[in-house]
Amino acid sequence: MISTNWTLYAIGQKFYHHAGAGFRQGLTGFLTLTYSPPASNTIQYFADLGLVYIGLLPRRENDAIGVFGLVGEFSNDLRLSQREAHVDAVQTQEAVLEVDYRYEATAFSYLQPDIQYVIRPDGTGTISNALVLAIQVGLTL
Repeated sequence: MISTNWTLYAIGQKFYHHAGAGFRQGLTGFLTLTYSPPASNTIQYFADLGLVYIGLLPRRENDAIGVFGLVGEFSNDLRLSQREAHVDAVQTQEAVLEVDYRYEATAFSYLQPDIQYVIRPDGTGTISNALVLAIQVGLTL
């Protein structure tokens, strides 16, 4: 039995381009790298990188468009246990490519349509890649 767990991560963020009068407007990039011990976690390695541009369109200074890439590698311990159990398809990696647009409808609400393309959705390759369409609605009270 595992009694403790932890995760090590590093995050980098860079403001590349300033646009408009607001401090938030412009292009920001980020990279996140994560490691979690394989004995107690399904995902051992994870990376997430992306670009977010706030205020790209005229008169939409609070809207944001984002482009992202994510990849996760399943833990060595999980793969070993799957091989020992003679599982037909061992989980290795899964990835997601994503684009979203956050439309600020009012000062206290937004709509955010999202398009994702999931590569190896179960980490084995036995399930076809998937296109995911979503929308998020947010209210600030």
